[in-house]
Amino acid sequence: MTFHSRNRRLLSFSASGAALILGVLFLAGCSDSKDKPAEKAAAAAPQMPASPTIAVVGPDEIKAYELGNEMRAAGVPMGKDTKPDDQITKRLVRELVQRKYLVQKAIAEKLDHDPGFLVESQRQREQLLATLYLQRAVTDASIPGSRVEAYQANHPLMFAKRQILQVEQLSFPLAAAKKEIVDATKDAKNLEDVARVLKAAGVAFSRGEGELGSGDVPPEAFELMQKKAADNVFFTARGQSGVFFVVKQFKPQPLTGEAAQQLAKRQLLNEIWREKAGEKPPADLTVRYEGDLERIMNLPDPAPQAAPAAKPEAEAAKSKPAPKN
Repeated sequence: MTFHSRNRRLLSFSASGAALILGVLFLAGCSDSKDKPAEKAAAAAPQMPASPTIAVVGPDEIKAYELGNEMRAAGVPMGKDTKPDDQITKRLVRELVQRKYLVQKAIAEKLDHDPGFLVESQRQREQLLATLYLQRAVTDASIPGSRVEAYQANHPLMFAKRQILQVEQLSFPLAAAKKEIVDATKDAKNLEDVARVLKAAGVAFSRGEGELGSGDVPPEAFELMQKKAADNVFFTARGQSGVFFVVKQFKPQPLTGEAAQQLAKRQLLNEIWREKAGEKPPADLTVRYEGDLERIMNLPDPAPQAAPAAKPEAEAAKSKPAPKN
């Protein structure tokens, strides 16, 4: 980052302090305040980790833990015997300096007192705390081997009976998936039929190949693909893209051993995450709604809509074909 000359004097950087980041991993609780009653009250408030200063930007300091956190967020390998690349360190420090400088400018204009900032900062704080709670729950979860084995047995298409589907596909912006296009392609027998519809509608698309694992597809949808792969075009949404595809080949590729165990554990941890995320407040927790919100919150939940008749396109929409590397 380039500063004008009047701003360059704001920055002083400690190279010896920067080297300390390799051995500093969010140090906390290093003081002896637990033995001093007068300091107990202060210790009850949130405290930033103790950490050496590695740079000074005007009135603000950059701590080693801040750079360590930037490296973690950037996916830079960190460890006692791992030294980050100097150019990566330089880039991340520059970004920290730039951010500190811009924050100083914002505070000078009292933007930290803006109602929009206060509301959004509260929202982000709550989201971060909720996420940290879920991460702690997953980290602390102990998954016995018997549960891992049971998961593999209950999901044969993901493990013992796994197959790889070779697919040919047409991808286009999902926003262009208007009802007219869906209606016009529901009876398509091949991708050429779909391509004609997309061209007539002026929708740009790309054509290529991909792979889809049988474990990524609901069992009923996979069964349908096996029965009708030769004469059916399937549809799925993947990110911001809509994908029409035909299955060209099924290749048995069982997943066993350590790779299977690791996948099963990840899936079980995802289940624990979802369970915790959907954890309901206890019955004795007091929740009071004010004004008209009380009426709104007491309205009966809408009845679930009946599922439409199953169609190949609708069933396949639950799958997620991945691009072929």
